[in-house]
Amino acid sequence: MKALVATLLLSGCSLYFGPGGGGNDPGGPGSGSAAAGSQLVAGGHFTCLRRGTAISCWGANNLGQLGRMQQPYAQSPGLSPQTAMASGRMVAAGADHACAIGTDGAVSCWGSNAAGQLGRGTEPLSLNHNYDAPGLVTGLDGQAIAIAAGASHSCAILANHALWCWGNNTSGQLGVDAATSPTPRHVLDAVEAVALGRAHTCALGTDRRVWCWGANTYGQLGDGSDVSRARPVPVPGISAIALVAGDDHTCAVDAAWGATCWGRNANGELGDATTVDHHVPGRPVVGDVVQLAAGGHHTCARRVGGALVCWGENAEGALGDGTPVDRASPVAVLFTGVATDVAAGGAHTCASRSDGVVACWGRSSVGELGDGTSAPRTPVAVPLPAATVALAVGDRHACASVGREGKVYCWGDDHRGQLGTGAGARVPTRADPAEIGLAGVVELAAGADHTCARQSDGSLWCWGNNSDGEVGDGTLMPRPTPVRAALTGVTAIAAGVGFTCATNASATYCFGNNDHGQLARAGAGSPAPVAVSQAPYAAISAGDGFACGIDSAGKLSCWGENSHGQIGNGGVGAISPPDGPAGAFSQVAAGGQHVCAVDTKGVVWCWGAGVLGQLGNFVLADSHAPVNPTVSSAIHLGAGRTHSCATSALNGYGWVECFGDNADGEAGVGGWNRIEVPMVTVPGLGAASILDGGATFHCALTAGAVSCWGDNARGQLGIGTYSRSMTPIAISRTKI
Repeated sequence: MKALVATLLLSGCSLYFGPGGGGNDPGGPGSGSAAAGSQLVAGGHFTCLRRGTAISCWGANNLGQLGRMQQPYAQSPGLSPQTAMASGRMVAAGADHACAIGTDGAVSCWGSNAAGQLGRGTEPLSLNHNYDAPGLVTGLDGQAIAIAAGASHSCAILANHALWCWGNNTSGQLGVDAATSPTPRHVLDAVEAVALGRAHTCALGTDRRVWCWGANTYGQLGDGSDVSRARPVPVPGISAIALVAGDDHTCAVDAAWGATCWGRNANGELGDATTVDHHVPGRPVVGDVVQLAAGGHHTCARRVGGALVCWGENAEGALGDGTPVDRASPVAVLFTGVATDVAAGGAHTCASRSDGVVACWGRSSVGELGDGTSAPRTPVAVPLPAATVALAVGDRHACASVGREGKVYCWGDDHRGQLGTGAGARVPTRADPAEIGLAGVVELAAGADHTCARQSDGSLWCWGNNSDGEVGDGTLMPRPTPVRAALTGVTAIAAGVGFTCATNASATYCFGNNDHGQLARAGAGSPAPVAVSQAPYAAISAGDGFACGIDSAGKLSCWGENSHGQIGNGGVGAISPPDGPAGAFSQVAAGGQHVCAVDTKGVVWCWGAGVLGQLGNFVLADSHAPVNPTVSSAIHLGAGRTHSCATSALNGYGWVECFGDNADGEAGVGGWNRIEVPMVTVPGLGAASILDGGATFHCALTAGAVSCWGDNARGQLGIGTYSRSMTPIAISRTKI
């Protein structure tokens, strides 16, 4: 039997829990499974959906619980929050706050911090939206594998199965003899899962025993009393494989796949056909349960085969049966199709379907249903945004790959067919993203006037200008729509001015223009791939007339034009074969005639042309060898023609900083002045997972959403107008 990974969703509290957190059902007899890498959670007045590492949230935001700034609520999903969600692995929603685990096992929280539930240690407690961007929880003794959020407290299970909690402790819900604590406190060991209610907490041990503590007014601790407990007490008579908690009630799935509940029952939330509170676990109320979700005063179960049933409070339609009548026994939800996930909030419920559709029902006072309607009593579909998975910026155009299908959209200049739509000169610019009919794309590269895409099967497709053979199909014919290049098994791609490079398991190849030695040899260019190195570079990047690659050992090599020292070996003049600076590197970004790279210690180095400040070192001059800009360390890099950007490693997640030419606002900091050293954070962005710059504009991918800034004369910002912007503007999710 598989280990169960269940969902806790309460008046404010929702999460996935259990080691690994990768699934959302116990894999019981005949059970289905949710879409890989997805997770649905609901808080007091908001809802979040994680797909992969991108998280979309909607509903109340008065306290910053959506992770967005200056927006009291959102009636439709938006990709958020600003920082941690670029690497979100698990998310939990509380009453007015949320937390997430990053891919590195670190925990971040945002929203209300009135009782220290964000875990920010010595930072002042605050019930306002000052914390609308995630911040790291300090004091956890290891990496987290599960996270839970209650009304005003939070808990995490670490990799060693130790349980740590922080926040409000006025009812003993932290499980330690201490006052309210904004710093995590160790509670229990050998914990498999944890469930948080309004003011109580329950844990499932690795031995399947259940322990509870905190408020016990209604018997929600299940120990047979109504006495609150500041330390964990055992719940007798149950061996559980899953555990959830509502405001004042608790439910578990027993070893026979039955759901049993205890605690408050005034609205029938225990599902036993009564409205009498129970101080110990009752009889199972429904069988064949593969997932439970507990809301404020209602409970829902997903059963074998994907059917949904709910019971409890229904005044606002949270049970989804089309009525406002409370139900003391399970009733079927009017939900079509096979449910793969279910989440219950304060007075609303959401579920995802096997085809990826998400539907919500119940209270929608501040947009928690995500469809912009008032509270319906039957499920309505949520218009979800599709997360962007790849992004590339050319001189005056950009392209993105979107959603699980990897469909490609492009926008901006199309004079040479670089958008791939086939329109070309007939429609020379597009201010809105246009779909080009290519799917399955996991990586994009944009040159000056051409674009290339790598599909998941390793095939390479290119389109646009081909006067130098940069499309790689063996011809010099213009290609306004994608054509397949003559390489297979491709693992990385880069596009420069009039040439393209790609690597596979055998070697690294380039094709196209060779005026400056871009093909790492003397002579004419080639419309067919030419091996430039027998090293299959793990990362490659291309500039105006040169390219760089990093091999598996971290050695960085460049080849081609070197008039400004962009090869980085201390000299000038064309380089063949490839050469480069000493040291070990993990990332490289080639601009017009300069390069920035991150070494294996996270330190940023830049070299090459620097008269416009693109090296970020206060010196307006070229450098033939690496110099260190004032970005102390970086997670991601991006380079435009005469500017550079980096996601600095600040507080574990970071912010975007740009430096260099800013005549068109490409530095994104709100002015036109040249930025000679990175000192100002680009506003409105968190930690971008992809940065890429063009001639006079830049784009960033943050938590699955694309934002661009700078010149927009050719519509390259993708915002539907041709007005430039000195600060980032997000591209509408309805357009890509």
